[in-house]
Amino acid sequence: MANDDDTDPWQQAEAHFADARTAYERGDPHSLQEAIRAADAGIALARRVDLSAPQRRHALAWAYNTKGFALRDIGTADAIAAAVQAHDAAIDLLQRLDRDNPAFLTDLAGSHVNKGNALAASERRADLAAAIAEYDEAIRLLSPASAEPNAEARTLVLLSNAHGNKGQTLQIIGTPAALADAVRAYDGMARYAGLELGLALETALRERCIDPLREQPAAVLSQLAADAPRLDPQQAALIGYLQGKRRPPVLGVMVELYHRVLAHWDAPPPGLAAHLRALLQRWPQPEALRGADGAQQRRRRDGLYALLKVRNACAHAEQPPDDTAVEQAWQHAAGDPRDGFFPVLGRAHGIGPVATRNAGG
Repeated sequence: MANDDDTDPWQQAEAHFADARTAYERGDPHSLQEAIRAADAGIALARRVDLSAPQRRHALAWAYNTKGFALRDIGTADAIAAAVQAHDAAIDLLQRLDRDNPAFLTDLAGSHVNKGNALAASERRADLAAAIAEYDEAIRLLSPASAEPNAEARTLVLLSNAHGNKGQTLQIIGTPAALADAVRAYDGMARYAGLELGLALETALRERCIDPLREQPAAVLSQLAADAPRLDPQQAALIGYLQGKRRPPVLGVMVELYHRVLAHWDAPPPGLAAHLRALLQRWPQPEALRGADGAQQRRRRDGLYALLKVRNACAHAEQPPDDTAVEQAWQHAAGDPRDGFFPVLGRAHGIGPVATRNAGG
């Protein structure tokens, strides 16, 4: 809770920003008003301090976005108009930041999506057309970054949201030309389903299998970092992330380490794989991770790599997978109750029934 008796105005502002986010997440009408009041209090304080530091302008922009979210959810004509103004203020702050910083670029594009959503909420014809322009600007900003070999999942998902929201808004406009444009906006939406699925896989592997390795003592991570370059450059990148020195690992690196452990469960390779094996062994049902036999192990391995392939194709290929390929990826991820990645991961954590060995295969 913010305390305006504190001496540092910026710290007071940040406390108000946090209060605004907390109140907005509660979502009831009283909390939405509380979020707006907290955001306004923080914004007033922030405007009194030196904003030359990019991180401060970035934080202030997010306070405006939070205010805009709350105003849009209130939903009156006046509130929606004020939401558009709040997102405009966020855009003004963010567009003066370094666009080579992925977080700044993505949040600038996200603020255009936010403004588009507020405009679309009014359902007035002129506002709907303006919303399309905001989605198009977000798509323009994100498209180059999405084509990078190591494009961040957040960038790809936001790009999918911009395309999807544009398609929905064109449908609301409803003219023949708008409906034709909507079809084009939705064209290839299987790509974005694949991106969402890949993001879920990436999050599960990072949060369940990689982030807990940060509990290793600093001396252990330092020794691993010293040994990793001669063992495996990918492990070096992972260890750098665990030490807080590198960006989050890409999906393929995590899949490879995960499978390396499962393939050599009884004698894991030296380095990070041995520590990951020790972590997995402490889970409630670690035996669920391994297939009952060689054929099942291959199905699980092939399914996970197929999902990785679909995610990468969705992100980077000129001709992304069609609906059938994404549906097959869904089966590999969650639809197969025996060998799907998420059911298996859940059973390893003690969630859900243990699959029987004589299930169909």
